[in-house]
Amino acid sequence: MDGTDARFSTGIRFLDMEVGGGIPVGDIVALTAPPDAQTEVLFKEIARVRATQYVSTICPDEAELREWVRPPETAPNDVVTVGYRDPAKLLDDPSALVDRVPSETYLIIDPVSVLEAGDREAYLGVLNALKERLREVGSVALLNCLRGDRTPDNRPLTVKRADHVWKLRRSVDGGEVSTTLLISKARGNSVPQEAISIELADEVRIDTSRNIA
Repeated sequence: MDGTDARFSTGIRFLDMEVGGGIPVGDIVALTAPPDAQTEVLFKEIARVRATQYVSTICPDEAELREWVRPPETAPNDVVTVGYRDPAKLLDDPSALVDRVPSETYLIIDPVSVLEAGDREAYLGVLNALKERLREVGSVALLNCLRGDRTPDNRPLTVKRADHVWKLRRSVDGGEVSTTLLISKARGNSVPQEAISIELADEVRIDTSRNIA
């Protein structure tokens, strides 16, 4: 992909507008979200618009992984490739993952939290090697950072090294579930001042009729 201003669409027009027209090639997006936030729906939207490599650090069943992230109209091996990588082996040898990142693709690591729990220097080595590879081949990485009762020790490294930080939040009021997406970091762009009201059901829907603080 030519040009330093090239960007990847997220597949969600309003979100693209909020992030300056898409995600710049070579960038890392850290998505923090609770485990039950239906993040796979967002991943499917991404896979609709661009070839996507989905790497799980928790599930070794490739058929199951395809069901998680493959858009309904896409053949299993068409634009989405899936695979499991052992977190301990990735920390020991980042090249097992990084060297396989194709040109002009989305790379999704889900979740990255098990890597964040490892040795600090080893994990930082993964992040730096990944960033270098993304810039080299013109790809974009999305790291799913689980947000639970305990934050992994190396989460600050992820947030600092990432070019963009998106925070997915869920709340329940009177039996009604609401979800918002807050963009707290956007290197090279201004950060939106309001959260985005978002629904993750069979597809991503964004409510643009009201502003969420």
